[in-house]
Amino acid sequence: MPPLIVDAKSVERIKSLIPELGHNRKLRFMSEFALSDYDADLLTASRDTADYFEEVLDLYSTAAVDITNVQKMVSNWILGDLTRLLNMSSLSIYESKVSPGKLVQLIKLIGTGSLSASLGKTVLEECFESGDDPDNIVAAKGYVQINDLTVVGASC
Repeated sequence: MPPLIVDAKSVERIKSLIPELGHNRKLRFMSEFALSDYDADLLTASRDTADYFEEVLDLYSTAAVDITNVQKMVSNWILGDLTRLLNMSSLSIYESKVSPGKLVQLIKLIGTGSLSASLGKTVLEECFESGDDPDNIVAAKGYVQINDLTVVGASC
């Protein structure tokens, strides 16, 4: 049998087709996003969950809103409340009506102080059930948090 000779370009092309291994992805999440071993382990336990997490961060990076430690915030929402809702309904993350874009909307509302974290849980549940955008839910229900003390003082 003749020897197989593979050029470097072909090797790189083949490497690009192979998905990132779970352990390597976990290590990357820890170094790139400053996540704990525990959080990175949970996020990378399922390829879909890890992909969803990265999609949320990719969409967030184009949203032009700066929230400190957004990676941890996204991780907490996915691993906490969204996972609870998924488990209760026996759905996978991509079967859920909460798309990565909708989670970005919710996190922007909370991160900018327009919505409290506790109301954020309510909005997430309503989004999960209805599929409506968090912005629409907040507007329809009047959930907007007022942080301006002059407005708060005037209403008392």
